[in-house]
Amino acid sequence: MSRKRRNFAKLGCLTLWLPLMPGRHPCNTYETAHRHSVAREMAMTAASTVWQHERYAGHNLTIAKVVADHDVPHTTLSARLRGRRSISAFNRMKAHFTNAEETQIIHWMLWNADCGHLVNLRALHRYADKLLKELHSPDCPPLGPNWVARFHA
Repeated sequence: MSRKRRNFAKLGCLTLWLPLMPGRHPCNTYETAHRHSVAREMAMTAASTVWQHERYAGHNLTIAKVVADHDVPHTTLSARLRGRRSISAFNRMKAHFTNAEETQIIHWMLWNADCGHLVNLRALHRYADKLLKELHSPDCPPLGPNWVARFHA
């Protein structure tokens, strides 16, 4: 087997879509980063909730004390308390599709692969554009030319 072939994820028909760096396993890199991200977000939510409840109860609790107790960045916590959204929440607002809709696209790709049909970039782009117009509105702007590259990245 060629070296190039070994560097692709072992995900059935999605091997064409997910090139990897040599020696990296997709589950280890993505799942680890996702776990850390979720843990940081949970700590930030807990810290902001504690601060808000303590302030509402009339206690004189400082942000520095909450930061020390929950091990979260001071600037991030103070920004969240002023109403700033997290980067992931901000980016979710810019997404064309929800997670459920993206899962539907992936199931469509897997179904086509099971039927023996090749899913190329153009077919994926057409299906996603059709799905976007069906689910959101017929007059929404079409997906950009780089949408497929960002979808599988």
